[in-house]
Amino acid sequence: RINQFAEAVRNYEILPDGSVGRGDGRVPEATVENNLGILRRFARWLRAENRDSMASRFLNDPDSLAGDIADYWANGGDDRKRLNSALSHFRRLSPEGQELQAVGPGPRLMGRRIHVPYPDDALIIDALANEERSKL
Repeated sequence: RINQFAEAVRNYEILPDGSVGRGDGRVPEATVENNLGILRRFARWLRAENRDSMASRFLNDPDSLAGDIADYWANGGDDRKRLNSALSHFRRLSPEGQELQAVGPGPRLMGRRIHVPYPDDALIIDALANEERSKL
């Protein structure tokens, strides 16, 4: 499932108008790899602890998985609580594992939200910022 998720995220694009499809709005590879690493570490921990796999319980037995997540945290497996974020992205993988499902408003999939002004506004903002820098 993690490999299917990786492929689905890498194929996910956002058009400039905000709709999902083919365009230039890809998830940065570093963000993808970071989330995959978090998910893989948790999966390895489950295997090492002789617990059932994440994929087998993700949709069918979330309470059991929640208990294992709590144990993982208690054992220091996720000191910055990044697993919650990675799992929330992972939950977007469709049951068939081929594509991502929309969850919540907006086209953003994962990573920091970046504000991009309209091109005309960007020129004005840059000009004002340059003027202020020249006064320093």
